[in-house]
This record gives sequence, C-alpha cells and structure tokens, in this order.
Amino acid sequence: MADAETDDTGPEAAKTTDAALARWAEFVAARRETFVNGLVHRGLRLVEDRSDGATSNATLRNPRITVTIVDGFPYTPPKVLANEPVPRSWHRENDGHLCLYAPHDHNGQPWLNPAAFLERVGEWFSKNEAG
Repeated sequence: MADAETDDTGPEAAKTTDAALARWAEFVAARRETFVNGLVHRGLRLVEDRSDGATSNATLRNPRITVTIVDGFPYTPPKVLANEPVPRSWHRENDGHLCLYAPHDHNGQPWLNPAAFLERVGEWFSKNEAG
C-alpha cells in the first residue's frame, strides 16, 4: 500500500492536476489572443469570438478571406475560406477551406506568427491563380 506522500490519486494530486490544466488553458488563451490581435492589427476584423479558456472558436474577416480559429488552436492551424469565388484547386479541402499546411508543417506551428500566416495565405492565392 502506498503511503500518503507518494499517493498520486488523492486530493493533492487532483489540486496539482487542476492547477496544471488551468495554466494550460491560460497558455492557449494567451496564444489565441496574441494571434487574433496580430490579425486585427493587419486589417482583419473580429466578427465572432465564442472562445473560452482552452476552447477556441473565433472568426475574423477581411474582404478577401474568412479565418476561423478552431478548437485545437494553437496545435491546429486556423481554417481559411476565400470570400470570393476562386478556381477549384487540389489545394483545397473538401469543405472549401484553403489547404495551407501539410501534416509535417504542424511540428513547427508556423501559423502562430500572424504575418507569416497571412503571407502563406497570399502565397496560396498567387499559386492558385498561376495554376
């Protein structure tokens, strides 16, 4: 039988876990807020934000694109839709979102930098228009 000092299932362990989860939720919320502010600073308008703690659900727009910050952010990239019709491309998801990142891109989370993210979106449009 384990003694009280090494028991990792008691009330102290629960408090430690709760504190760790709270810190993680704060981290996710801060990353999201920094990203959203960076996009707003670059001309997108925040049109909806139902995010809460570690749960992300925010939408930003400009005349060209709609960016949705989905649950799973910052570990999952934002989703981007073109606001105007663009030629169909194999670099689009089945639901119409732009395909911006390959699975191997997820390790470095390049989308966390708002300027780099918007540059990637611009590159997608340039490459799509070029064929």
